[in-house]
Amino acid sequence: MGVRTLPAVLGYGAALAVILGTYDYTGGALTGYDKDPNVDEYLRKQELRKNRRRPIQETLEELGEGRGIYGPGYAERRRERLKQNYGIDVPASVPNQS
Repeated sequence: MGVRTLPAVLGYGAALAVILGTYDYTGGALTGYDKDPNVDEYLRKQELRKNRRRPIQETLEELGEGRGIYGPGYAERRRERLKQNYGIDVPASVPNQS
């Protein structure tokens, strides 16, 4: 490794800094944290999902309705909004009689 120029020294130093910074950021392990072999992976993931689940009201407040996310009473609010804005009377949805 011929380190005879200043750009080479700076380049090698920057590369070493990135590698050591990554090692320090990951907690001294480049492969991630060690998993407990006594804990079932499926149950661990279920607990993580349950812990991260948010109430529908909170989601509706942040995102609003639409895009597949509809709160209780959405059909009535939609029917009212269409009647008010466009004068279209949308009938209530009737379940199929088949």
